[in-house]
Amino acid sequence: YYFTINFGHDAQKALDLRTEDVKDCDDWVAAIGHASYRNLATEHESLMQKYLHLLQIVETEKTVAKRLRHQIEDQEIEVERLKSE
Repeated sequence: YYFTINFGHDAQKALDLRTEDVKDCDDWVAAIGHASYRNLATEHESLMQKYLHLLQIVETEKTVAKRLRHQIEDQEIEVERLKSE
C-alpha cells in the first residue's frame, strides 16, 4: 500500500511512502491528516526552551565543578605546606 505526500512548496520534493497493510496505511493517512504545523511549532518551541534551560544548567554545573577542583587543589597545596612545616 503506497501513498504520496505532496507539499505546498514548489521546491519541496513529494514523499512516497509504503506500508505492509491497509490498516497501517489508513492509520498513517489519518495521523498525517490530523497533524498540525502550529502544534508541531509550539511543541518545538517548548522543547527548545527546555533544551536551552538544560544547557544553562550544564554550564552552571561545569562552572561549579571547576571551582570545586580549584578549591581542592588549593587545599592540597595547603596540606602539603602544613606538612612541611
